[in-house]
Amino acid sequence: MLGLPKCCRLSPLTVSGLVASVLIGAAAPAAAQQVYSSALHDFLVRKTAAEHPDDVARIFEQWLARADSEAPPAEARARVLADYVTLQTRAGHDREALDAARGTGYASLPAYALDPLFLAARRLGALDDERRLVIALRERAPGPLTQLRRAQYAFDAQTPDVARALAAAVEADVAAPRDVRAAAAEVVGAVEELAGNLREASDAYDRALALEPHSRSARRADVFLIARRGAAGEAMDEARADNARAAQAGQQPLFSAAEVMGFRQQAVGQMIVWAIEQRDIVGGAGRHEALDGALAASDTLLAEIGDPADADMRAVQARVRIDRLVALNARGRDQACVDLYASLAAEGVDVPYYGLAPAADSYARLRRSDLAVPLYERAIALAGTRLPMPSDTHVGLFYAYIDTARFTQADQLLQQMEAATPPTVRLAPQPETPNPDYARVQDLRGRYYLYTDQPARAEQTYAALTQEAPFNVDFAEGQARTAAAREQPHTALALVQASATDHPDAVSIRSAEADTLLATGRIPVGRAALARLQAEQPDSVQVRNSARDEAAMRAPTLTIDSSYGKGSNASALADEDFLIDSRLQSGLIDDQWRIFARQAWAYGNTSAGKATRGRTGLGLRWEQGGWTLEGEAHRDTGGPRNGGVAATAGYRWGDHVELGLSYDTNALDVPWRAYDAGIAGSQAQASFGYIVNESRRFDLSYQRMRYTDGNQNQSVGAAWTERWYSGPSQQFQTTLRADAGRNRESDVPYYSPESDGSVELEARYQLLTWKRDDRTMVQRVYASAGSYRQSGYGAEPTYGLRYEHEWRFRPGWTITYGIGSAWHPYDGKRERRTTGYLNLAIPFL
Repeated sequence: MLGLPKCCRLSPLTVSGLVASVLIGAAAPAAAQQVYSSALHDFLVRKTAAEHPDDVARIFEQWLARADSEAPPAEARARVLADYVTLQTRAGHDREALDAARGTGYASLPAYALDPLFLAARRLGALDDERRLVIALRERAPGPLTQLRRAQYAFDAQTPDVARALAAAVEADVAAPRDVRAAAAEVVGAVEELAGNLREASDAYDRALALEPHSRSARRADVFLIARRGAAGEAMDEARADNARAAQAGQQPLFSAAEVMGFRQQAVGQMIVWAIEQRDIVGGAGRHEALDGALAASDTLLAEIGDPADADMRAVQARVRIDRLVALNARGRDQACVDLYASLAAEGVDVPYYGLAPAADSYARLRRSDLAVPLYERAIALAGTRLPMPSDTHVGLFYAYIDTARFTQADQLLQQMEAATPPTVRLAPQPETPNPDYARVQDLRGRYYLYTDQPARAEQTYAALTQEAPFNVDFAEGQARTAAAREQPHTALALVQASATDHPDAVSIRSAEADTLLATGRIPVGRAALARLQAEQPDSVQVRNSARDEAAMRAPTLTIDSSYGKGSNASALADEDFLIDSRLQSGLIDDQWRIFARQAWAYGNTSAGKATRGRTGLGLRWEQGGWTLEGEAHRDTGGPRNGGVAATAGYRWGDHVELGLSYDTNALDVPWRAYDAGIAGSQAQASFGYIVNESRRFDLSYQRMRYTDGNQNQSVGAAWTERWYSGPSQQFQTTLRADAGRNRESDVPYYSPESDGSVELEARYQLLTWKRDDRTMVQRVYASAGSYRQSGYGAEPTYGLRYEHEWRFRPGWTITYGIGSAWHPYDGKRERRTTGYLNLAIPFL
């Protein structure tokens, strides 16, 4: 019986029976009943363990568990343990092998067991076990293989320089086995790859394959490096060829199906990157062809993957979908991008920073900066040093902070970008090499002032920037938009047209030109310019914003102004009154005409009784080149005059002058006591405004009211408005007014002093309470104090207090409402009047 001693012969099993039991997995219980012998141990190791390591390991485990007289003697236990842990690592049970070896300590094991345990520790990432095993190996088996393990441990311990030096020494040792030298070359390649030295890494893997042509690990590392170097398609072909050769040789595939599909995913991802570069270079109508092709390839790949059950294949599928986030955002398909991100988030997919950033960009373009902010912040946190400052992601977060009224965070982020962006490149080969990001960050400072309602500071910033870099397109566009924000549209137009000479194809300049053409009343030219931009650059954020504003300006619009007032009993004006004045106007016709219909209804309650009044009007409006002309025919219900006409004219003369004229044959402003007495009136008005900028203006006005009872009122007024402070969320301004009036008759049934005059100072404080992109809510408080002089009664003080909310939604949509009280003397008697109002403007887009 194979020369086994009598004491070791198996009963009732024969040796062949034991072998048969091993083959069917029943050896452990049978063999464990036998007395341990070195001969049986040798037999199991030499004849059976190679094909059935799990079964033999179970036998050894049973022997090690025994504590009776038939257990292995003390001098043999170390060998049983060594063979047990070696077989466990061979069977893929790394954790069990390490747990068993730790129990007795690595120092008690022979050298042949230490090396497989070290490899098991590497596979598990058990760094402390690696360290202890290397120490044991250096004591038990110093030599090239141990030096290789030292290099591998140094690499795992994130000391790449040490790893490179140790591995290079082993590779250069011609006395070392070729497979050991090849493995050392792999370590050198891994170190170079980690450092980003891809060419050097490729050379190292080539040396490894030259030493050991059949090295599976070196070949795998080389193919993965090919993909990383931007040739994932080639890597996929190489992997398929390697698998085909392995199949012909009867070997296991070198690459799993998920890894091959992963190369394909990387190839599609590289197509997306290249397509984005092509979009920015090619321009024109065909700039998206490559990107559309990449998206189609992504669709095909996802269809082939289907709904995989394999975890590795699901990971590949997730990476394909994350790459699609980048492509969809670059293509301008923002809704599809955010829908895909929402699906990934709902499935619990951990989206990396390069997928979070495009999703945030798409949310921001969809006017959901509140959802973009946390994605930008998370992307920056996850990226760490991989995302140098300033990046597009930092800039996107900066704008998202502004669009959600997080002005302090925006300023802090901008300060960080400024600190991280010196004028010249650090450590550049040539001294004083200009930093291309420096101008970008300087422009962001101007944008911060511009978009936080500080146009005066923006103007100063851009004046300095354009002086330093007069041909910088961003500075030129920012300066023009600042001029527009300062209510100087003609200056803004001149600036962008001058810049267009140097930058005829710049989208920002062309968009600003279209906006300023529309603002100066050159509607046909501005609309045509914007239409060309939309056709050429439909995915540009600036073009989209301009198009939204232009659509709101051209759209049919409904405006409703309503007010309610309540005075004292026997008030000089009215005890109670209400007015609702609604107007529905068409969209622009032929870029200049509008038709409008007007409906007004009012009532007034005086000591003489309650009266109501209604008006229906139909009119035509013409707008062009700063001119606005309107004509209206209207008819009243009740009152001494049933019909009438009204006309208005306005002209914006350059950047600084506004002129206005109006006339109404049947004015709505007739006092209620006059209306109760059957008196009507015609009204003429003229106005002159001088606009210095958005913070300062002066106004003059004249009004004449002719009543049907022969009375006539004439008044003149002047006003000075000054905004003293304008910040990201707060404003403070004052208006100083002076008025004087005279009436032809004073013995009439309504308030008509022979002469009167007033001086009033009104202060307004505004607080931006909420903001989300172009949607805002502001609160305003108005307080006024002054003096009113009436002939025959002298001068007495006046006071007023008002509180207001204003909501802005989409472009052109506004809701304003407020309440207030005012104290005013009439005929020497002080009256308090309480008012409330609600005004709406709704464009039908």
